[in-house]
Amino acid sequence: MTLRTEGMSYEIKYDTAAPIDTTTGKPPVMSERIITHLSRYEKSVADVEHQQKEWSLERESLTRENSSLQLSVDKLTRENRELKEKSAPSYPFRLKLLTAIVMLGILLAAWRLLRRK
Repeated sequence: MTLRTEGMSYEIKYDTAAPIDTTTGKPPVMSERIITHLSRYEKSVADVEHQQKEWSLERESLTRENSSLQLSVDKLTRENRELKEKSAPSYPFRLKLLTAIVMLGILLAAWRLLRRK
């Protein structure tokens, strides 16, 4: 990318006290000044494209990392749910177990009572 500005100033001062020149129809030149201004700023397009490519690669890398982390979170959440389901028996199972223990207790108590007699 190149930004360029140019300017030129041409200043002529005539000696108006002197007689007019017949060939030019103007008074003689007392002083003449030419000012040229040139400003130039260059930045290579390749540098800009290189920077954009670096940013794009970094963005892609961060996106992949974020996606990987999200997959890890999902996997851990699923494993946690499965472990909770395995470790804690369901409500109907606990109710059946409690009923069986109570019935066993009643049977043992009845058996002891019958054995004493």
